[in-house]
Amino acid sequence: MEPASKNMLGACLVAVALFLFWAFDVVAYQQIPKYNQAITERQAILQEHKAILENITSLNAEYQKRSASVQRFSSTVPTQKSTAQLIVSLDAAATQAGIHISDLGMGETKQVGEAAGPSTVSITMAMTGTYAGLLLFLSNLEQNVRIIDVQSISVQPQAGSGILNFDLRATTYFIK
Repeated sequence: MEPASKNMLGACLVAVALFLFWAFDVVAYQQIPKYNQAITERQAILQEHKAILENITSLNAEYQKRSASVQRFSSTVPTQKSTAQLIVSLDAAATQAGIHISDLGMGETKQVGEAAGPSTVSITMAMTGTYAGLLLFLSNLEQNVRIIDVQSISVQPQAGSGILNFDLRATTYFIK
């Protein structure tokens, strides 16, 4: 083979190699903006996840700080209606006060505010006893663990005795 042919063959091989290198490199070079965009998106997602984890950590720390308050609230506003427990606590408060419950009624359950918020149960009671007994009964209701809001009290004296008839309307709460 002549030296000119060798030079020409070498130049052609170098040209083909450069062309192939350029062809593959251009395709890879054109992919770089897509990779950069994907990296940017992944970094944004990573930042969001870090922010969420930090928020969860701070909420958990806040919950741990307030766990005593949450437990107290849970005991005052139970998670179920618990009618039997309510009747027992009302009867105990009345018995301690020397009040006789002649009629006790539980009203319809009503939702207060949001769907996950508290619900109410209305209570109506007919009782007999003394004025001092009524005051002691109301004090017992105030000291009860469960929140009971007294809405109204009507008092009528019985003829010829120091005994009074009481009609009491109250509301208590629970979380569904």
